[in-house]
This record gives sequence, C-alpha cells and structure tokens, in this order.
Amino acid sequence: MQENEISNKDDETLEKSYLSEEDASYIEMMCLRIGDKDMLIPVSEVEEVVRVQALTPVPMAPDHLLGVCNVHGQVACVIDPCIVMHLGCKTTKDTAETRFVILRHPSMNLAIKVSAVSALFRVQEHLVPNLEMNKKGFFRGKMKLEDKSYQVIHTEALFA
Repeated sequence: MQENEISNKDDETLEKSYLSEEDASYIEMMCLRIGDKDMLIPVSEVEEVVRVQALTPVPMAPDHLLGVCNVHGQVACVIDPCIVMHLGCKTTKDTAETRFVILRHPSMNLAIKVSAVSALFRVQEHLVPNLEMNKKGFFRGKMKLEDKSYQVIHTEALFA
C-alpha cells in the first residue's frame, strides 16, 4: 500500500447509521478541499480558520514549508499539505475561498493551506475511523457521508 492510500479495518467504508439522538455522541467534521481532493478533519483538532495572508519565506526551509505568518501575535508555520501528505496534486492558486487552517497543538502553531473549507458535518462518534487502526501515514481512514467518500486526516502525523 502506498503512503497516500488509506485503509480501515478490512478496507471497509464507514457509513452513516441511524441510532436515536439520545443513544449516540457526535463529532463535528470539517470538510477541506486540498488541491482537487475533499478531506475531513475533526473540528476539535482545529484551532482556527483564517483568511490567507502574506507569508514570510524561511531561508533554506523544506519545500513543504510555504512560510510563516502572524496570527494574533503568534508566529505560525504554513505548510503545503499536497507536498507533505504526498497527495500528487498541485497547489492551486489562491482564491477568495483559500484559507489557512490552524491546527490545535499545545506548543506549536502549524497551519495547512487549503483551497476551501466547504462544509461541516455532525457525525456519530462510533463512525469516525479509529486512530489505532492506522497509526502510520497521514490518514485515519475513510468515511462515506451523503453518498461521497472522504479521507479523514490524521493531524498528529503533520506535526511529526
């Protein structure tokens, strides 16, 4: 399996189930467009979504580090997820929808540049791919929501 492929136990796609609201706990998932791909990230792992701003280049930085910027007085490193996650997509030009998604971390300010933040989904917690099933790589697994399949980003892997 290549690094950018994802799997979940027995490669099964998780689908919505219909438990009553009282029986289920929910997680909010944010849909991000990265290059030409739609992916999900748990909202609990996002600190903030901000408009694109000018980046200061970092001399001799790796290709995936686009630069640094000031977000509320804090320096944030902005990375290109297409390169870091080996997605094989090209970074798109900035548009009115392009955003920096600041990831939640106790000691580091890291942002990923995304083409758009397109939707929020409320998903039953038991349907979110278990991190223990796929500790390697940048994805927790895949989910099917509203008849569309999404990869779920493993944000901790982006900090490694």
